[in-house]
This record gives sequence, C-alpha cells and structure tokens, in this order.
Amino acid sequence: MIRNYRKKLSLCSLNNPEKKNIQIALWIIFFPYFFPFSIRKYGDKPFIQHNDTHRQQYIAYINEHFRTITLAQVAKYFSVSIAHCSRLIKALTGKHFTDLVRDIHLRHAKSLLKSSNMKIYDISHSLGYENQETFIRSFKKTVGLTPGQFRQASSLP
Repeated sequence: MIRNYRKKLSLCSLNNPEKKNIQIALWIIFFPYFFPFSIRKYGDKPFIQHNDTHRQQYIAYINEHFRTITLAQVAKYFSVSIAHCSRLIKALTGKHFTDLVRDIHLRHAKSLLKSSNMKIYDISHSLGYENQETFIRSFKKTVGLTPGQFRQASSLP
C-alpha cells in the first residue's frame, strides 16, 4: 500500500496546483511511514518515533563492544548510515557517540579501580586505550581526579 502511494507521489506533477496539493496532503499523511525514525524537537528535548527496544539494542551493542567500537561499526551492524546512526544515538541517549563510549570506559575504570589491585597501566589497556596518558587525561577531565587519586579516595574507610 505504501509503495503505491510512493509511486503516486513521484508521478504527481508540481506544475499542476491541484496535484501539488494532493502531493502535499499525501506527504503529510504518510510521512511517518516513509521515515519511521524521524526526529522532531519539542522544546529542548528531542522526541524520536520508536519504542524503547531500539535504545536497548544500541546500548547493549555498544556496551558489548566498547573496548574497540567505532561509530562506523555500529552503523554497519544496524544497517544505517553513519550520520543517521550518530543522530539516532544522540536522540536515544542524549549524548554524542564519543561521550557515550568515554562514559562507558570510565564506568568500567571506576569499577576496576575500586574492586581490584590492577595497575593503572593494565586497566587502561584492558579498556582499549593504547596510551596510559590518554586514559589518565580523560579520567581526570571527567572525574576531576587522577585514577590513582580516585583509588585512594575510594579505598578510605
């Protein structure tokens, strides 16, 4: 049914005002079917037309592969363009992809710093950081403490 209306929309000539009105009316009626993931803004918060299952699927996939994940890998897995994937993740989580991955890294780092005696070097490599200094800089920028200071502060009684 939707394919038939798509054909009718494309066959309408914009030169004829009556057909143009028909085309506009059909687009208004069938827009949600053509673009089911369209993002609309209401105030400051984005509203996205889909159920919470998409959010859970994206988050689960990113959490599963957070050590080496890229936006291109997520887009390829869900069969969407990189730009659309980026917009969708922003709408679903309220965060940009890189911020989301960094937050996941830091959540795991905090957990490891509190519960294990692993060296900071080993923690940074287990989280996918190639360079320990990058991990420390990112951790300090977000948390406000270096990983060593965080470990000391969390181990105090």
